[in-house]
Amino acid sequence: MFEALEQLGGAWRTIAHVSEWTGLSIGALAAIGALVFYDPRLLKPAIGAAVLVGIGFAGVLYGDHIGRADVEAQWDDARKAAITAADERDQMAEQTLQARYGPRLAELQRQAGDNKRKADDYERKLLAAMSKDAGGKVGGACELGDAADRMHGTPRQAGDVPAGRRKARGRPAGSV
Repeated sequence: MFEALEQLGGAWRTIAHVSEWTGLSIGALAAIGALVFYDPRLLKPAIGAAVLVGIGFAGVLYGDHIGRADVEAQWDDARKAAITAADERDQMAEQTLQARYGPRLAELQRQAGDNKRKADDYERKLLAAMSKDAGGKVGGACELGDAADRMHGTPRQAGDVPAGRRKARGRPAGSV
């Protein structure tokens, strides 16, 4: 029973496919089939027409297959050409950027190197000055001189508390 339903579904799919290719509706195909079935005089021309439609259908399928292969070959060629053009464009853009901005980048890199050397030299001088001042005192003198004391106020000891504040009692904040 299910095989009959499967064959019926296969026939329906075939009719729908022929309908799509020929442009005739399924109703028109059913009317032509009924007309041929009920009028025996139309059987011979209908068989001839069916053979012609079958030949035409086979020709269209063959042409579609060959045409699709040609189009796919053209698309493949176009893809290869686009990839080649993109590679050339990318190389050209890289060369253009290097020619246009290469000297400026080299100058900026040189300038950055000079600035790094100057900063390293200055840091060495500061560390040397902080380790010993001119009088041989360890800790060194600040390059700001007396201005540093005015900016920071008087130095405090670890236990000093500013006026008006009490020492904290208990555990320090953040301890466990």
